Amino acid sequence: DYLHIDDLARAIITLFGSSLQGVVNLGSGEPVRQSTLIETLAKISGRDDLFKIGARPANPHEPPILFADTKIIRSLGWKPEIAREDGLATTLQWWRAQHRRAA
Repeated sequence: DYLHIDDLARAIITLFGSSLQGVVNLGSGEPVRQSTLIETLAKISGRDDLFKIGARPANPHEPPILFADTKIIRSLGWKPEIAREDGLATTLQWWRAQHRRAA
């Protein structure tokens, strides 16, 4: 389960403003394959030559699917606002800016 940090921050603020107690899962609540993330990054980076889906075997100790049950946080009216591709694009821009500053 992947969630942009700004959406995570909003979820935490939503929790602080509520009377909920106990465990609350924070995430998008939507399963996404890592290969989908990689393909999206390849597309937005313009460097699909660097990405080879299936080049490494899957880890047999990892669950085939894992995502958050977000019923509780969503019951407070919260939901992710940043689309996955938009979040990946802004994250990629941030990392590129860090790389330029360090060079």
